[in-house]
Amino acid sequence: MTKLNILYIHGFGSQVDPNGDKQVALRKIANVSAFAPDYSQGYEKVLADVEPLLQQADLLIGTSMGGFLVSRLSEATGKPFVAINPVMAPSAILSKYIGSHLDHYGRPFTLTADTASGYPDFLPSARGMVLLDMADELLDSRATLDALGPQMTAHTFTGGSHRFSHMEEALWDSVIAEEAEIDVTAPQREELDRRLSAFEIDQNVGSTWSTVKARILSK
Repeated sequence: MTKLNILYIHGFGSQVDPNGDKQVALRKIANVSAFAPDYSQGYEKVLADVEPLLQQADLLIGTSMGGFLVSRLSEATGKPFVAINPVMAPSAILSKYIGSHLDHYGRPFTLTADTASGYPDFLPSARGMVLLDMADELLDSRATLDALGPQMTAHTFTGGSHRFSHMEEALWDSVIAEEAEIDVTAPQREELDRRLSAFEIDQNVGSTWSTVKARILSK
């Protein structure tokens, strides 16, 4: 069987780290390509930068601002997505960083008010799934759940943080939920079974991209 191809999109001020815990976990079941957009360059530039990566992706996964972005890319491409601790209103969040600053890695960036206001909101879709750590220290997870829960499949996890601490459990939950749509090879299933056993022991239970760009910008 053909192995699943995942495009993993990072949040604001992030960088690609192949050894990051979420990417390491995802590579157990899929091929993973990762992208860290420079959101300070504006929405249209971010869309242009991500374009070459979309064709080969079977599934879009994003965290924080990346969670917002995959919701919009899914609308344009029809690809399923998983939004992890997503930003619901990017313009509001980005407005806090207007001016010149250093990101988490000490890299300088400048964000203007016009750039921040150019981002649309998260776009709910039945093609998507939302994963939330309820102890997210940056975003209001409960408000996100209340807004998206009636419209999308949502899995919540007790505790955690904005970085998301439950990828092991989420991998199992999401693959099981989409089993009819995603082929899982025998080695992948063995890995998932191993992780399920660890999950059950831990008992940390979660509840229940020219055309593409134009389509996105028209929303």
